[in-house]
Amino acid sequence: MRFEQSTYDVASEFVARTFGADPFLAIHWRRTDFLLARRTQSGVLQDARQMAAHARRVMQEHGVRHGTARRLAPP
Repeated sequence: MRFEQSTYDVASEFVARTFGADPFLAIHWRRTDFLLARRTQSGVLQDARQMAAHARRVMQEHGVRHGTARRLAPP
């Protein structure tokens, strides 16, 4: 899938403004459909606390100081 160029431009501006040249962790946290289909599988992050703890571990492991998480589903 390829989005319109303006989508990439807005994303690049956000990254440059928010993180500059620093590495960062970006998370697309799917909830509703993803959780329903995979709730019995191990390793699926079920709530915000688990997602935040996992993100901190990954950031620490890779020496990343910045992160952003986005989701499409309502709380």
